[in-house]
Amino acid sequence: MKEKIIHSLTNSNDATQTELRTLLFFTVVISLLLSLSQLIDDSVINSDGIFYLYLASLIQQGGWQAATEAYNWLFYPYIISLVSTLTSLTLESSAHVLNALFTATTCAAFILLIKEFGGKQKVHLYCASLIILCYPNLNEYRNLIIRDHGYWAFYLLSCYFFIKAYKKPTLKTVISLALFTSIAALFRIEGVIFIITLPLLLLLRHISLVQKPNSLTILILAATLLSVFAYSSTYQPLNVSGFTKFNQLQQALTSAITSISSALSSTQTFINTLSPQGFSNDYAPALLIFFFILVLLTEIVSATSPLYALALTSIFFLKRTVLNRQLIWPWIYLIAINIIILCGFLTSTYFLAGRYPIPLALILIIPLPFLVQLAYQQLQKKAFSTTQTYIAKITLVFFIVLTFDGLISTGVSKDYLKDAGRWIAANKDKNALLFTNNQFVSFYAGAHNGKRINEPSFNTVIREINNGKLNQFDILAVQISRKNTDGASSLLTSLAIEPVKAFKNRKGDSVFIFKP
Repeated sequence: MKEKIIHSLTNSNDATQTELRTLLFFTVVISLLLSLSQLIDDSVINSDGIFYLYLASLIQQGGWQAATEAYNWLFYPYIISLVSTLTSLTLESSAHVLNALFTATTCAAFILLIKEFGGKQKVHLYCASLIILCYPNLNEYRNLIIRDHGYWAFYLLSCYFFIKAYKKPTLKTVISLALFTSIAALFRIEGVIFIITLPLLLLLRHISLVQKPNSLTILILAATLLSVFAYSSTYQPLNVSGFTKFNQLQQALTSAITSISSALSSTQTFINTLSPQGFSNDYAPALLIFFFILVLLTEIVSATSPLYALALTSIFFLKRTVLNRQLIWPWIYLIAINIIILCGFLTSTYFLAGRYPIPLALILIIPLPFLVQLAYQQLQKKAFSTTQTYIAKITLVFFIVLTFDGLISTGVSKDYLKDAGRWIAANKDKNALLFTNNQFVSFYAGAHNGKRINEPSFNTVIREINNGKLNQFDILAVQISRKNTDGASSLLTSLAIEPVKAFKNRKGDSVFIFKP
């Protein structure tokens, strides 16, 4: 009798379509507000952002050939230039608007994905909204101009339609899957892997089913795969320069093999250096594999958020699965594909940027709303022991702290760089030549046509001043790190003039502006 009552309550707590749409609307609005708050908190452009805006400016001015020579993946700069042209916003503002919309789409897609994994109850969907909006790693990147925002949005939409097609393939879901994986691939090369693997997995699944599969669906899946392979084999005549570069996959594989061989040789040399007689070169592969796995796990846990990762470990101690049993395998498929992609990156460079594992993390955290709902039920039933209740409260406190930590910047302010650049832009003559050792000052000063510059070291700047190599410049803007305690005195001694303006942050980093 008790089970029937609980089942009845569970059904009554299922979210209606209206409630789902309302939740999605408020999630999108909150996400947009969070993006705005992050931008207000730290509005200084990132290094990659300077590069993308430079490409966008070339495209906007009709310099497509110059843009393709500078970079070979131009869809993101292209849509920035398109938004700027259509709205009359600056390129920088257009990029931030796009990124805010992409991140909001990522949040909405995550909720829809949870629903497809069986999270039909309101508590599942509310928890999904809370988890993705508070996801520290996503929030830390909100104000950065990077193409990953677009990739994450369309990647999650691809995963959503993949799960829908896995459960029940229809013409609409298969076409949507092909569409969104294709758009994701326009942002990052990894999307090409999903163009190939996701339809292939669906095709294999439906061929293996006992019941007769929908012939039209199978035909579309086969056609999708055929078109991908046909395109990849004939990409040279069909390739649109700057949009698709399938040969990068081949280059990545070749680079990975070369990198592994080089790393193995270096490891053997290192072992011999440590102990020429005590160790065997046979240990080199094992040592390399251990290092590889350690880096991979560290980056995955970091991208997932240590708290989220710790919460996920509770899955192994539960007597029942929190996910729909039917959907455990597609969840594992998505995890496996992402791990393979990360391994490809890691074998090529033995380095992973912090944002690279985020697509994997977005899949790994899918069980979290179900775990939260389960914990909430246990608390309501008072089924937790005193220790378990205490752990739950501590976890909640950490969740709140980490959420605010992800939303509030505690790093060193770079506003002084922006202020210095804008002051130069407002106070220099049109044809004045500017020298600076900081790319952000150069960008906001409007120098070098917005191109990202190489930053010479402070010692190089002093040496060039002493050698008279900077005499042709009308303005010098030299950035000095707070760690360089003698930097200001060395600069003033070398130039023998006083700065016309100086900008500093609270930590002591500074920019001195001179007009020789």
